[in-house]
Amino acid sequence: MAQPVLLDIKHHSDIRIVTNRGAEYGENVHFIPVVADEVRALVLAYPICFLKDNNTGQFGLNVITGFEAGENLFLDNNQWCSHYVPLHLRRQPFMVGVTESGAEPTNDNTVITIDMDSPRVNTSQGSVYLTSTGKPTAT
Repeated sequence: MAQPVLLDIKHHSDIRIVTNRGAEYGENVHFIPVVADEVRALVLAYPICFLKDNNTGQFGLNVITGFEAGENLFLDNNQWCSHYVPLHLRRQPFMVGVTESGAEPTNDNTVITIDMDSPRVNTSQGSVYLTSTGKPTAT
């Protein structure tokens, strides 16, 4: 389970993020949550459906990438076999967090977090995301 922490220049200035595709980065999943803004790009290649969360009873928009758990037919070794990779995978290991537990997200209480347990996070290979002054890089 992801354990996101607040992205901070003091603690994360030396991290690098691997941007390769592959099962070793958690992309061997049979459905992927998506947002409505992506539907125009997704509908050309993926089956789209609503799935019910058994814990909350709410429905979420998803693309189906396989028929069984751990199967992704759009992933061939380390190559993604579609013109569009869902945002949920592209943004990893970063996530939007809310500073106040249980609060609705607003411009004042949302922050960028990072899952330090992600296999994408390391200090030796991949793209640098923060400059030495704490500014985001172009990647």
